[in-house]
Amino acid sequence: MNNVLLDIMTSNKALNNVEDTLNKLQLIHFYLIKSIKLINEIFGFQAMLCVGMADFFTFFTLFSTYKSTSITTYKQRNMTLMIIYWCVYLNTIKSVALILCSMTENQDYETSRIISRLISRNVCDPALLKSFGNQVVGQSSKSSCGLFYFDFQLVGTMFSTIVYYLIIFVQFEITLRN
Repeated sequence: MNNVLLDIMTSNKALNNVEDTLNKLQLIHFYLIKSIKLINEIFGFQAMLCVGMADFFTFFTLFSTYKSTSITTYKQRNMTLMIIYWCVYLNTIKSVALILCSMTENQDYETSRIISRLISRNVCDPALLKSFGNQVVGQSSKSSCGLFYFDFQLVGTMFSTIVYYLIIFVQFEITLRN
């Protein structure tokens, strides 16, 4: 969509052709936002569980890795390795989902920037461009589960929570050893 908008900005096409293209892009954007909202409704709960499990396993993996440094049995070290593999697997799934959600938001932001540049160049009817711009700005393309948005702020929040609880658990472990 952004490539078509950039092509409109640089070309000297007929005004009717540009307005038809913008109307089609506006309709495509409407259906794209509608499909994102539908995906949020359908898969939001599953995505929330995936993020929660990945973060729980990350915490559990880090704590069990800390505990395994004092354990010398082969069986328990293998168990720690299996937990690390699961943690990497779940965090890979979470990372791919978060990257795709972030890319969608970035493209939506880029679309709004291109539309504002088109308005300043008077390529076609300003009312049509303002309508499209309001649609892009007003309807968010953020992916969420209803409780939080899937973005990199979520990663930072979860990371700080994991570190916080890990410090508490390690302190309890040290206290119990003494």
